[in-house]
Amino acid sequence: MNRFFVDRNTNNEIIISGEDYKHAKKVLRLNSKDEVYVVFENKEFTGAINEDKGDYFTLELKKETGIEREPNVSIHIYQSLPKSNKMDFIIQKNVELGIKKITPITSNRSLIKIKNKKRESKKLDRWNKISEEAAKQSMRNIIPKVNNVLSFKEMIDKIKEQKKEQEIEVVVPYENEEVKSAEEINFCKRNFALIVGPEGGFEEYEINQLVEIGVIPVTLGPRILRSETAALILSTVILYETKNMRRKI
Repeated sequence: MNRFFVDRNTNNEIIISGEDYKHAKKVLRLNSKDEVYVVFENKEFTGAINEDKGDYFTLELKKETGIEREPNVSIHIYQSLPKSNKMDFIIQKNVELGIKKITPITSNRSLIKIKNKKRESKKLDRWNKISEEAAKQSMRNIIPKVNNVLSFKEMIDKIKEQKKEQEIEVVVPYENEEVKSAEEINFCKRNFALIVGPEGGFEEYEINQLVEIGVIPVTLGPRILRSETAALILSTVILYETKNMRRKI
């Protein structure tokens, strides 16, 4: 069955609207009584289309499935902006895995730096659309948010705030780390942040600044991974070690 994230309108009806409505009607050709999966207030239900109102479908919620699709840990990825369309891949695949949010960042060696606010806004709209599509495809109960682009300094300040507000394990994969590996991560925590450098890696002084605020540098082995691979590896390790790669019913 097809899957839709829905909300209530001012008439207290549960509806499919906007681009989802156009897709459901013109592409999927759904009609009254057709059954769908519905995510309402982060819970999954089976539902059926009631009526076509011309610019939205009304829905009947039938039964909550009771399937827990979301991990019981939160993973926030701070991803240095990569070249070309690699960010699309990073967002899509990490959302499929189960991460909670992504914040693009720029650092000294970043080859891509978005200085135009209008261009940034268009990029964010695209990236959040990719996140939404990946969430639907992978049967998520939330749509992970892609946040505004932060500078390295802004990210440092943000992480300091996060560490004050909650217990969080913050990790940076670093090609020059020789001792600590992913085994050093404290998997007993429920909140994780992963900081991934650009194609050329972080500068040594940037790593030093991260270490000063309690970020743990780890090696991912003797091979050098691409920027778009590192977050996938670490996210998978965290989800596996916290037993979130099992089916929950």
